[in-house]
Amino acid sequence: MIPFLPPLVTSYATYALPALATLALLVVWRLRWRDYALGQKFFSPLLTTPAVKSSLARLPLPNPEVSIIVPCLDQAEPLRQLLPMLLEQDHPRFEIIVADKGSTDETGILVEHLSKTNPTLRYTRVPTSSKYIDRLKLAVTLGVRAARSPWCVILPADCIPSGEHWLRLIGTACADDVNFVLGYANWHDDHTAHSRRAIYERLRRNLMRFRAARRRAFGGDFCNFAFRRDWFLAHQGYAASLNHRLGYADLLIDDLARRGDTKVVTNAEASVWQSLPKLKSTLKTDRLSHLKTHTLLSRSARRYFWRESIASWASWLYVLSILAYIAFRTTSIVFTPTYHTSSLPFDLIVFILLIGFFIIPYILLRRTCTILGERRFSAWTIFRLDLFSPFRTFGLRLKFLRHRHDFVRR
Repeated sequence: MIPFLPPLVTSYATYALPALATLALLVVWRLRWRDYALGQKFFSPLLTTPAVKSSLARLPLPNPEVSIIVPCLDQAEPLRQLLPMLLEQDHPRFEIIVADKGSTDETGILVEHLSKTNPTLRYTRVPTSSKYIDRLKLAVTLGVRAARSPWCVILPADCIPSGEHWLRLIGTACADDVNFVLGYANWHDDHTAHSRRAIYERLRRNLMRFRAARRRAFGGDFCNFAFRRDWFLAHQGYAASLNHRLGYADLLIDDLARRGDTKVVTNAEASVWQSLPKLKSTLKTDRLSHLKTHTLLSRSARRYFWRESIASWASWLYVLSILAYIAFRTTSIVFTPTYHTSSLPFDLIVFILLIGFFIIPYILLRRTCTILGERRFSAWTIFRLDLFSPFRTFGLRLKFLRHRHDFVRR
């Protein structure tokens, strides 16, 4: 007992702080940590053994004809690496459409040269007179209109698929009752703290989208998602958001998706890796773009971001409760010459809670990272990035106030 504290306060702290920490932990589990295991729930065990790989062509899987749309702008060098890999995909029926936003480099010459020996490769270009709508959305729309296949897959020029089975795996989800297929994409890992934070943030966004897709999808990663061409054209695609330079997948899917019409493919060989921007300012712009996109999404979509905010503050409630209990117990031991066994159950509970807060998300995310082809995150990295997420978001919102008009096409 602490001499300068009333007995009621001492008793309250002993019981209430562990209970408060347990409640906060349950909230974090319910609203965030369950998403960390979603990669395992959507995981298809295809292509895990050489025997399965060799028999893939004989499996009775839906694999309709697919058009790969590659939007680009002055990216001739990335296209030199990407296009040969796409031409080697083992999908039985596909075509490639390079949708140029208005390049001034050798993009057109490169595509024309490759198309002479590869008739599946075609080229379309945004007219120079298009000035008042977003050119990337217009390039995708032109690519969709030029497509001859019932399904379109988006893959920007600065992205690389995991291997030759990428398109085949995405195609396995293109069933008759599906309008959208979500794949996993993230930044290329250069093993720096700068890239690890960006990769973790994008991983969490994708897992949030995967959870929503189990009911009604609100978005996907622009670097690896597919949609039914007729559905896109019938609902006028980007017509509702052509003036916004953002939400290239999120606004489209949130506007057009219906309950139960979206499938998710999580497999290391179905993942896509995007070149990490060299400038941190580019990543800052990307984060601001996502923040602005959140304000344009439907109410049901914004609910997922509210859940993330609640989970973030529940994490802090947990940490403060544990720290308060440790401070209280340390002070109590100092003023009490003997250790009371009546406090042992509560000390054990707090110890288990403390260990669990590090171990549970690490265990859940470890398997998911393996399935997606990501390098694993340490328990300390997950703890640090999750804990300081609300403060980074708050700082980002302050920056957003100065740049809120930058994402509207004028």
